[in-house]
Amino acid sequence: MVRTYKRKTSRGTTSDVLHRASKEVLNDKKSFREVALVYGIGKMTLYRYCKELKLLHPQESGSSSSHPSAAVHCGYAKPRQLFSEAEEAELVQYLLTASKMFFGLSPKATRKLAFEFALDLGKDIPKKWKVRQLAGEDWFSGFMWRHASNISVRTPEATSLSRITSYNRVNVNLFFENLKSLYSRFHFEPQSIWNVDETGLTSVRNPGKIVAPKGIKQVGAVTSAEQEVLVTLCCAVNALGHAIPPMFIFPRVRYHERLVNGGPPGCIGASHKSGWMTKENFLVFLCHFLKHSNSSVAHRFVTARQS
Repeated sequence: MVRTYKRKTSRGTTSDVLHRASKEVLNDKKSFREVALVYGIGKMTLYRYCKELKLLHPQESGSSSSHPSAAVHCGYAKPRQLFSEAEEAELVQYLLTASKMFFGLSPKATRKLAFEFALDLGKDIPKKWKVRQLAGEDWFSGFMWRHASNISVRTPEATSLSRITSYNRVNVNLFFENLKSLYSRFHFEPQSIWNVDETGLTSVRNPGKIVAPKGIKQVGAVTSAEQEVLVTLCCAVNALGHAIPPMFIFPRVRYHERLVNGGPPGCIGASHKSGWMTKENFLVFLCHFLKHSNSSVAHRFVTARQS
């Protein structure tokens, strides 16, 4: 089955040309051949169009009034589609809801869902669907093409269950209520609003995409042969775009100052056997943050009085 067929002609499409041609045949009593040559359409196409128009509107045939052709079908019939537009909209809405709940369906699971949905609706499903107990690949390809503006196949980002359960309406509302209360009390300016985040750095960099000859089965790129090591980087940036020197967390038991030699000016380091940030190391970062941001109780109230 051709999944990406592109129409090459306008044959079989209904337009106002057929409507005007049918008026000359039915009202002016001209021959089908003569009118078809003038308008550049098929004689049999015009004949079938006029025949269907007479059946739908027999009282208007032969009159000088215009023939309503909205309900007249002409050309090729639409390919058989198993689900209606409303039913496919329900499928799309279900897939979107499942994705927002961090339980998105894979292409195979979506085909399984479509098969069970068709059985529940009593649809006349193909035999291959019954044998495989899921919808076909051609149906899935067409389904994704019809709803390309709403859904697509994407690679999800791994998210822990603890983060999912903590990110809910109650916690989000509580966070913004506390934030609003602080803003109303102290009137922070942009230089006093900081964002602190962590990221992981690996010692082995994954090679990016390159330009290579076609027809070659395997294309390689040179990388380090050492085992991948994770180093945590903690950064802070304020609303004006100013940043303080970062902090590195190295995966080792004992920390040595030489580990940050050649790093960003003013950066500091710490160590942990896993390379992750801990509460003890975060206190070290807070002291580092106070040193470079000049944050204090006095500075906070000075900002409040200036606002």
